[in-house]
Amino acid sequence: MAGDGSDRAVRNPALKVLLIVRSAFSPVTGGSDLRSASVAKNLAALGVEVFVFCVSDHFEGGPSGAWVGRPDGHPVDEEWTPRVATALALLLDAVDPDIAILEQLFTCPALVILGNHRCRVVLNTHNVEGPLAADLVGMVNGPGDPVRRLAASRISARELATLDAVDEVWACSRRDAETLAELTATPVCFVPNVVQLPPRTALKRVEHQLLFVGSLTYVPNLDAVEILLATMPRLRAVMADATLVIAGSSAPRLLVERVAGPSWCLLQSDPESVTDALATAAALVVPLRVGGGSRFKVLEAFAANLPVISTCKGVEGLDVRPGTHFLEANTAEELISAVRALRVAPELGARLAERAFDFVRQSHSDDTLLAILKERVV
Repeated sequence: MAGDGSDRAVRNPALKVLLIVRSAFSPVTGGSDLRSASVAKNLAALGVEVFVFCVSDHFEGGPSGAWVGRPDGHPVDEEWTPRVATALALLLDAVDPDIAILEQLFTCPALVILGNHRCRVVLNTHNVEGPLAADLVGMVNGPGDPVRRLAASRISARELATLDAVDEVWACSRRDAETLAELTATPVCFVPNVVQLPPRTALKRVEHQLLFVGSLTYVPNLDAVEILLATMPRLRAVMADATLVIAGSSAPRLLVERVAGPSWCLLQSDPESVTDALATAAALVVPLRVGGGSRFKVLEAFAANLPVISTCKGVEGLDVRPGTHFLEANTAEELISAVRALRVAPELGARLAERAFDFVRQSHSDDTLLAILKERVV
């Protein structure tokens, strides 16, 4: 890939695509990074010349709160300083891309600069942000936090305006695609999240070890971790050797202190890879209550032949069925029952894992994304 400074390129004069992202997606620290990285990688595999503009490479300073005083202001606007706008304008002049891809709604301030160019503009959504923002209000600082509530209320209006301003919208799930299509006349295309399929090798799973994976700066993930920490003592009352591994980036200090005591909990903060954890755990547990898009953590577990226990919300956006691809557990009692079921009947986990792997191979692999990008872009 190419761009200014550290950006890299795959040379092909036939087509030039510019990805606009808030921050670099390497190293990968969460689902948004994975989605952006997979799009960039598969475009390059098609011979497209891919450029990346990272807002964070040019933004200096911190939040001022000035957005609150503007009728349509939003915190993300403060990232788009004159220095950032100038850098993007210079790169656009130098590259003259055929297509610009806005990675997430929160890069929408770029539309002002893109208006001076004749490239096609695609919004690659990672969630339907308006409903998600509404769900998140109250999970941080309580429902009375006026600044967070104001920011959330303005996201929906910003989302509608952006959907109408671009030439095409990519949605990461069929459910999101249907929702977005109801909001705009702009064409909406389903472009799934994808994961790499690791080699299928004999695995040595630790039958008592449960795994949770996710960015630990994301509030819904922290909420899910709290549910697991509260459930584990009850599980251990009926399964005394049960243990929990929490693997994720940027664990907050309070969580580090919280899990320092119990011998049954291991925190892997900022792991270089979760491959080993996925290969050795008995099951991935996903007690999410809030979220959007489709879950990379679930897809990665499916690809690793790891049985999954999840709430309905945890697999939302994926065309999977409980009892076929995963075990559904929406309460602590159901979670405990599902863990015990996998322990008592290993063949159940093997059957779920086999069907889930086939699901990923057919619908959420690089081959799937490559075919869609070839149709939509090339």
